[in-house]
Amino acid sequence: MGQRIFALLIGINQYQSENVGNLQGCVRDAESMRDVLLEHSPNAQISLLTDGSATRMEILKAFKQHLFENPLITKTDAIIVYFAGKGQRLPGPAGTPGRDVDILLPQDYSDETHGISDSTLHTLLCDLAKEKGPNIVCFLMLYSGYFRSHRSA
Repeated sequence: MGQRIFALLIGINQYQSENVGNLQGCVRDAESMRDVLLEHSPNAQISLLTDGSATRMEILKAFKQHLFENPLITKTDAIIVYFAGKGQRLPGPAGTPGRDVDILLPQDYSDETHGISDSTLHTLLCDLAKEKGPNIVCFLMLYSGYFRSHRSA
């Protein structure tokens, strides 16, 4: 049996909070990634989360159900995680100078619904590699808004 592809693709244009600006093209990019994967591997197992289905809970649930708990994935299979949307850098915890926290913003990001931190993503990917094998590629296409708010940059 040859190598198979299992992918979790996330694209977010429309954010729930008015405090988070919307984007264009992220959903299209995730759908294009799906199309390319299916063109080259018609039997690829793909979970695609876009806009309203890309909440924090649904993203973490897809990691669990589509990747961790998937009995079809073997150590020789390829796993792809793709996120197109907003990212943000936040100051780290008090007493940890220079340790900012990078986060992915799910569709429902708000003061009540936190982002997915770099340490959470790191733990998920490391645990996934231990359980399902090291053939994991993670694409993060992030828009931070920095250049938009700092026009002189």
